[in-house]
Amino acid sequence: MKNNWSNNESKKYIRKYKNLGYSKDLALRVYTTRLLGRNSELVLHGGGNTSVKTSIKDIDGKKYDVLCVKGSGWDMGEIEPEGLPAVKLDPLLALKKKKYLSDEDMVNYQKRNLINIKSPNPSVETFLHAFLPFKYVDHTHADAILNVTNRPGGLNFCKKIFNNKVSIIPYVMPGFMLSKKVSDIYSKNPNINCLILMNHGIFTFSNDAKDAYSLMIKYVSQAERSIKKLKVKKIKQIKNYSTKFGAHEIAPIIRGLSSNNNDQKFIVNYRLNKDLKYFMNGKNVRSYSSKGTATPDHVIRVKPFPLIITPKKNSSINDFKLTAKKAFDNYRKKYIHYFNVNKKKVKDKKVMLDTSPRVVFVQNVGMFSIGKDLNGAKIAGDLTDTNVKVIASVEETSTYKFISEKDLFDVEYWSLEQAKIKKQKKLLEGNVV
Repeated sequence: MKNNWSNNESKKYIRKYKNLGYSKDLALRVYTTRLLGRNSELVLHGGGNTSVKTSIKDIDGKKYDVLCVKGSGWDMGEIEPEGLPAVKLDPLLALKKKKYLSDEDMVNYQKRNLINIKSPNPSVETFLHAFLPFKYVDHTHADAILNVTNRPGGLNFCKKIFNNKVSIIPYVMPGFMLSKKVSDIYSKNPNINCLILMNHGIFTFSNDAKDAYSLMIKYVSQAERSIKKLKVKKIKQIKNYSTKFGAHEIAPIIRGLSSNNNDQKFIVNYRLNKDLKYFMNGKNVRSYSSKGTATPDHVIRVKPFPLIITPKKNSSINDFKLTAKKAFDNYRKKYIHYFNVNKKKVKDKKVMLDTSPRVVFVQNVGMFSIGKDLNGAKIAGDLTDTNVKVIASVEETSTYKFISEKDLFDVEYWSLEQAKIKKQKKLLEGNVV
């Protein structure tokens, strides 16, 4: 992976943001966050986060040590200083020895300690950033890191790849408990400059912005080189065959079946590329496509598994309607079963989300990604592009292995996400106008 740091560009950022009233610390944080966010092999659509520890003068005239961490709703590739809300650091560190903090209490506590209460909500990984005693902390969901972790024996594989400056952590759901785990591991290994979170991603950290960014590129590149050394066995493909219809005829059918009642309307986006074709036309696609996503938070956009539809050879569009209807019915039954099985494993009461798929693979035709608006449909498609590349690459060299279905359910039905269900939907959401 190419290191895109430029001394000239970094100086331009420092000058630009100084003229706007921002510090060198924040200017460099914006610069390297954008470098990370504009590389689709590192993060996509709001994924990942970064932070910088600095000081800010509040309205009372006092200077406070703060953690400026990526805020909710901001994309790393387009970050501005406003997208890095400043949270008072000392109150965060005061909870270092606290044994438990609920998600709701965590969010409220972070909000309460914002310098500007109008700022976006700080990342759910704010405490993790705070507990690492470094000025700059970078976090991505790098494809290559997910490739080496999401396989049987992934932990041992990572130990062979990385040196003693890297600690590897078995999967823990994001939030306060993960922050506690990271704090504990760092206290026992104070010489590390990187954390690999199994089935999740990578953190690098330093007191220098360029160094933290360069460490990210270094360790991701090490993973890439290790993958290239593995023996590859191509995924067996189904036979190519033609149908009497195209994507433009299929899309309205899929949209209609997704929007199975008037209260639930969706937009469909079509795409096809060589990676998608290779993945969806695999003979065992129903197996490996149902093993999970590349990183846990993708499930919020694409659900835990896609819908696979296999049109009959030389079938007509009317034949496809019947095939698709049956496939959608089976998908809904499968999703309801997934919900009913896993809701019994959690303490809190969960409200089932809609049962419509977010990704539909029609073999020999293409992928249809689904969202409540066009942007949502495109995001689901982009995330699936990444999931497809990671899963297919692992399947060529091993067998894809992700977190448990229960762990995936916990992310999809996270209390912080469940709260969004009750929000009023937009008037024209899901409509074509």
